[in-house]
Amino acid sequence: MLSIDFYSLDSATLPLLEGPDSEQNLPINDITKQFARSGHYPLPPISEIKYVFAPEFKRGFAMASSDEMIRQNIPSADLLSFDGYMTFIIVEAIVLIITGSAVALTAWFFSGGQMQSDNNVESTSTTNANRVRIGKISYDIQQVLGHGSHGTIVFKGTFDEREVAVKRILPECFEMADHEVDLLRHSDEHPNVIRYFCMEEDGIFKYIALELCQTNLHEYVENNDIQNYDQCSKLILNHAVRGLAHLHRLGIVHRDVKPRNVLISFSSLGGTRAMISDFGLCRKLPHNRHSYTAMSGIAGTEGWIAPEVFNQDRKVTFAADIFSMGCVMFFVFTRGFHPFGQFLKRQANISTGDFNLNELFEI
Repeated sequence: MLSIDFYSLDSATLPLLEGPDSEQNLPINDITKQFARSGHYPLPPISEIKYVFAPEFKRGFAMASSDEMIRQNIPSADLLSFDGYMTFIIVEAIVLIITGSAVALTAWFFSGGQMQSDNNVESTSTTNANRVRIGKISYDIQQVLGHGSHGTIVFKGTFDEREVAVKRILPECFEMADHEVDLLRHSDEHPNVIRYFCMEEDGIFKYIALELCQTNLHEYVENNDIQNYDQCSKLILNHAVRGLAHLHRLGIVHRDVKPRNVLISFSSLGGTRAMISDFGLCRKLPHNRHSYTAMSGIAGTEGWIAPEVFNQDRKVTFAADIFSMGCVMFFVFTRGFHPFGQFLKRQANISTGDFNLNELFEI
């Protein structure tokens, strides 16, 4: 039963009208029609009516039934207003949300800190609660190798009992991940291009299993404990250039050549191998095309982007990658210096052609 109380604007309380049963599902947007259907009392002019809706139930501060209000002669100002009733509903909803969150967090805590999808995801043995398996890929959430752009995290993991690097990618980057995997499938047969193994999805993230490397070129240059640095660095740069040339032969412009995207692997036999990685910004040029317009968007990492990329009137070619690789070579040979100066000024200096090669001559 829905009880409708109304009173005139001068606060003179009128008798309560018992409205129609809720089972009739009558619309409540036409108040006059509702009152008329009740057939209990004549209606005052609608302009003089102020109304509230109140389900008949007892709960805390909410209300007693309408009949009890009349018997107790409760003033109209004490009746629950519509805004008050909505506030009560909102408070109840917040309480339910907080309670549900507390239960979920408790379950998450006692399940080892992983809330997983039912789609191909399972926790491995209880001896390692931090281990997560998605299809053929597994990784340890505490073994973080690095962080990429757009919330990407790289973990140490396994694929078919082989140690790999696992990139965990957020939904907003799924299209970029599919693009990267597609290019890797066409180019990773070269020894100086990072090898791709598998991609899995759990309904929340996408996971890409890639060849595991020990370091990247940026970290290698900053490591002062490297022995035979000059000899090894020449070999690494030779590998990086070979990998980039392979991409260019396939019609792929990398668009993000920098020291952190050259990965280095050391074998147990003492060998060293460098590979081009991170194909998220790569662009595959159509057959018999050797350039693209800068109007398609600026891609790359600030401080390593060729000047023509910022010029919408110029065509961008494979030369943009070669410019970036030249900066990488300078960075390696000079043990961390950049031909276009300090980090905050590099891209501006690249645009104006303001460079300094003095550090190279002092080697």
